[in-house]
Amino acid sequence: MLHIIFQLVGTPNYFEQSGWTLLMCTVEHENKEIMDILIANEADINYQCAGDGPLYTKP
Repeated sequence: MLHIIFQLVGTPNYFEQSGWTLLMCTVEHENKEIMDILIANEADINYQCAGDGPLYTKP
């Protein structure tokens, strides 16, 4: 399933309108297996979005 998502979005660093990345969504849902796959495929572990989420900065 994850390889299909990569084909559709083209990058593990894709983010949605809210600013959340695929990695942030997997952190929120505590899916370690997918977190490991995203990190192995160079997902940005330092990405920060302005908003509410597992990793965020205050505006």
